[in-house]
Amino acid sequence: MQSFLAARAGAEPAIIAAAAHALRMDAARVAVLAAAVAALGLLRQRGSLALSRATALLALLLFLDVAATTIDLSWTRPTVALRRPAYLPEITPHGPRVMRLAEVGRSRLALDERAFSEEQLRQAALLSPMSNALHHASVLEPYGFYMGEVAVAMAKLASHPMALAEVSAVDIVLAAPGARAPWLAEALQSGRLLPRASLEAGAVALRPARAMPRSYLATRASLLAEGAIPERLASGSPSVLVAAERGLREGSHVPLQAQALPESLLAGPADVTSLPPTAWQPGESHYRVATARPALFVEMDVFMPGWRVFVDGVEQTALQANMLGRAVVVPAGQHEITWRFFPRLLVASLLASWFGLLIGAALCLVRRKPSRVGLVLAHLTDGEPEG
Repeated sequence: MQSFLAARAGAEPAIIAAAAHALRMDAARVAVLAAAVAALGLLRQRGSLALSRATALLALLLFLDVAATTIDLSWTRPTVALRRPAYLPEITPHGPRVMRLAEVGRSRLALDERAFSEEQLRQAALLSPMSNALHHASVLEPYGFYMGEVAVAMAKLASHPMALAEVSAVDIVLAAPGARAPWLAEALQSGRLLPRASLEAGAVALRPARAMPRSYLATRASLLAEGAIPERLASGSPSVLVAAERGLREGSHVPLQAQALPESLLAGPADVTSLPPTAWQPGESHYRVATARPALFVEMDVFMPGWRVFVDGVEQTALQANMLGRAVVVPAGQHEITWRFFPRLLVASLLASWFGLLIGAALCLVRRKPSRVGLVLAHLTDGEPEG
């Protein structure tokens, strides 16, 4: 169905092929797992397979499925190389950032069946910002704009869509055909949104005139309680607002000290300098920084556990900047900054799945004399003990 809708909407064949391949692989994995579990149950029911062997094989299958899922991470998949749509800005290492109004409003909830079908066709013709299939384009990167506390931060700014677009460094806002939101009309009249192009699907591409850079150096910041930041952002505050309660270190939350920001950052001039990455891929980015005074380096790319930042190879505390982004204090001079995303839960799941896979394989291959526990289990289940 997805392939049919995408083809009807004129999507690129490479996107259709990639999506169809992913769906086929997922369906095949589930089918194979279900068939294998059914076969184990049938063999066990007929008495052809001992309980201990059936348990080991089932564990092996489950851990194999978990392993296959955890190694197929969204930021490890190669992107589809396609022609860049004319309305998107020039490609940078981390790609353009697009925000659809449907991601913010609730109008789609009221669509009837016909309107929903038309909306699906229209969205298939547009660039889906959460897919990361085309030029790394996304609202925030694919490791999870909608995950956990990031979703909470977005919800706090959802009532101020223009502020959300500006603070999250959106390059393009896609307005659906006939969109008449009051804030949209106000933003167009005030010049905060500038028309860029009309799309064949009927939508309009708009460029935020005052959007913050995707990554930048700031010479001034304010340390505020996290709950007070959304209102300040909605009012158009030009400075970087840092949450005073906590930061990230070694991928986990840590409480911030009172001197989390140098005095010079709290009282200096409010200058912002865009700083593109020297190398970028989802989950890791590198920057070269040269500053005459202590500054705050900001990357608007999801503040969540799992992120670590290194300045000249030494880990520093990552700060929560403007609700959604990450920041780190940079001393005067020339420095190398590296961001890495590898959450502990992911490491634990990878280790557990592969360790369980090895144990399951070993239990299937090694034959040994039954233990007392095995004999009791075999007796209780009316099975024959191995040996």
